[in-house]
Amino acid sequence: MSTTVPMTHTPFDVEETAMDQSAHRVRIAIREVREYAYRALVVAGASPGEAMSAAEQVVHAELHEGDGLAGLARTLTRGPWPTQPLTMVRVATGVLDVRCGDVADELQLSTVLTDLAAGEAGRVCVSTDSSMDVNGLWDSALVAAAVSTAADVVVIGYGDLGRAEVRLATAAGDLVVGRMPEVHGSPRAARVEVRVGPSSRPRDLAVLSRSTVAERATRRRQAAQRGVSVDSSTWAVVADHAKRFLVPEVDA
Repeated sequence: MSTTVPMTHTPFDVEETAMDQSAHRVRIAIREVREYAYRALVVAGASPGEAMSAAEQVVHAELHEGDGLAGLARTLTRGPWPTQPLTMVRVATGVLDVRCGDVADELQLSTVLTDLAAGEAGRVCVSTDSSMDVNGLWDSALVAAAVSTAADVVVIGYGDLGRAEVRLATAAGDLVVGRMPEVHGSPRAARVEVRVGPSSRPRDLAVLSRSTVAERATRRRQAAQRGVSVDSSTWAVVADHAKRFLVPEVDA
């Protein structure tokens, strides 16, 4: 005899149900997000390894911040996945400068810059002259680096007007989103810094939100059961690129 176990309702259910009532939303499975992202990125020119890693970033960002597919769509509409090499200059001990050329995309650079910082010994700061968003697409790379190094890993996006957006992962796997106050004075070029090690957390950080490993695991389980509600127009962009991955069979 089968037994039906009632499922309790959570704020997640209410939020997702309300979103689904909009004609501009569509509910999809986590597997679809991953597979469509992977296919779209391969079509754009990413290697299978790059596409697999970036697809996981998209899934993580979409589940926990709701901005993964939007970031992927921006990447796809910018054109082919860049393959030109980056240039790194060691400015001083623990200070690296990465010249990205025309590459200015968080999905393409976040893992590279974070892994570069995490691979250095001691406190390190990796900066780049590229202007890119500091958003949820960074989070999975930050968490992986923080856990592997047992230290805080921080990305700071400095705008040209002085305001700085911050995302921070702790060694315990917590994620913190915050902002640093504006620095008044002469305009400065936009740039991104990734910091790892002791004292990497900004002292004047204003925390906007925080999530724990347990909270994100709960949300992932719920999404696995119910799917993810996403913007339909954004999903259409991703799906349009992904369908080019398939090659039709031709009868002999």
